[in-house]
Amino acid sequence: MNDYDSALRTMERVYDRMNPEIDTGAVNPKELYEGRDSFCAGISIVFRWLLFKQGIKTRLVGIYTNKECIQVSTGNKMLFSHTVTEVMIDGKWMVFDPTCNISYGFSIEELRKNPELADAPVKRANMFNDPKWVRSIERNAGGLGGGYHDFVGSNLFKNIKDISFSTIISDYFDGNLRNVAVADADGFEAKYRKEADPWKIGNADTKYYDELLMLIPKHCISILDLGCGKGAFSKRMVRLGRTITSIDISEIAINHAKKIKGINAICGDVRYHEFPDVDLTVVSQVLCYFNDYEVRRCLYHIWEHTKNYVILAIWCGPPENGYPTEQQWIKLFYEYFVPIKHYMFNDHFIFFGYPSVDLADEWSWGVKQ
Repeated sequence: MNDYDSALRTMERVYDRMNPEIDTGAVNPKELYEGRDSFCAGISIVFRWLLFKQGIKTRLVGIYTNKECIQVSTGNKMLFSHTVTEVMIDGKWMVFDPTCNISYGFSIEELRKNPELADAPVKRANMFNDPKWVRSIERNAGGLGGGYHDFVGSNLFKNIKDISFSTIISDYFDGNLRNVAVADADGFEAKYRKEADPWKIGNADTKYYDELLMLIPKHCISILDLGCGKGAFSKRMVRLGRTITSIDISEIAINHAKKIKGINAICGDVRYHEFPDVDLTVVSQVLCYFNDYEVRRCLYHIWEHTKNYVILAIWCGPPENGYPTEQQWIKLFYEYFVPIKHYMFNDHFIFFGYPSVDLADEWSWGVKQ
């Protein structure tokens, strides 16, 4: 599923779950999601939180109009405002409104300059027939001159007085990481052209790889090896009678892996490549090349396509040089996987666990039910 379809699906889930009639004042996305009650800002926070877990970049957009209204619940006169979310889809910002379950297909700046673009949204929900939505407008903004339709389409965007942006993921989104290195195909190709074995993996027969091999349960037959390099560790798993799909960003490395019998070797960027459904996924020394969103995107897709177990292994560099700590990795992995064991092996953090059913419950996806 691509990012756009994921965002649409997530927005629909949020719209169905949340109740815009009452605002509790909460700002913690988990509290908002569990409590279900919030106005547009809180609903957008929940939407961003769920997309963040999927590794999709967003920013909160506050829209302030020059249109006066009276809040029925308080009797106060105020300028009408609304909160939406911009989602980064294929390098382009697009406005999603989870309060109204609408996707516009354009950025807020494009809609501000040409409001008529909003009258043909990519996705429009029939919220005018939704009792909870109608009650919310009647209760909280009944003084709007044009009524319900001021919330959507060109009526909203042609009256914009000011816009505020927030790209900050608050402290509630803990476990954030920063990439020290950068995943770059040309950079990896250059390393392999300069040196046949730049990471000194050899035949993957060191104690580190022995440790990973011992973690693989006997009943896990299909295995995905992400960031496989030339396929040395994949080859060891094949010898155990496993069916291996190996993916690496380097074409030079993959051409070597393709020569190994029993490996389905694919040249691809694991941040964006579609994964097959497998019993177990191994990710060794890969995640340290990704930024926050890329790590989460990768973990989410591993969670989505792994039936039984994951082995995640990362070299922990010195924190003073910007490398994430063991505790940061633990906190992040716990969001997606249930640990069976995790420990430091020399300078490497090794995590062995299984996909969390709670993640499916939390989002009401039912994927792992």
